[in-house]
Amino acid sequence: MSIVANSRDTSLARDALITAAWVAAVLLVISFADFLFSSIPWVFASAYWPQGGGLGGGLYDVAGPSVASLLGGTVQGFLAGIAVQIIPFAVGVFLSLWLLLPLRQADGIMQIALRGLVASLAGAVLATLVSLIVQLGTGSWPALLPNAIGFVALAVRNAPVVLLVIVVRRFVPLRARA
Repeated sequence: MSIVANSRDTSLARDALITAAWVAAVLLVISFADFLFSSIPWVFASAYWPQGGGLGGGLYDVAGPSVASLLGGTVQGFLAGIAVQIIPFAVGVFLSLWLLLPLRQADGIMQIALRGLVASLAGAVLATLVSLIVQLGTGSWPALLPNAIGFVALAVRNAPVVLLVIVVRRFVPLRARA
């Protein structure tokens, strides 16, 4: 292998790695915003809402789960989502943009869109496989239909993020590239 080919491969890998890191960062910000504005209010509402369904003082009002236990489970679910969905998705995007369909300087917008969609599908495949392995490791037999629906939802939900990151990295000069 020549030095020029090795340099080109290193450049493709670096570009794919930076793109995948940006995708992971954007997905992490979206996930954290969802956690902050959706999950945290649910914890406090669930902990302080009377179990009897009334507004207080009834015979069936029993102390519900504590805020600490609800918050612990919510934080654990958030961290599991990062480990099982965001990181494998970003790794799949990296592998796709490095090995399957690398981005080239001469690519047009349609070729970039195709590569972005393929990268999103590759990320969704890897995240779904990791999710299946985790489910098997925890002793629960994964249902195939919910995982298939989750795969499609993950690919469709994250495709705009992948496309946006690729287009911004390609057409907006953040700094002079070597």
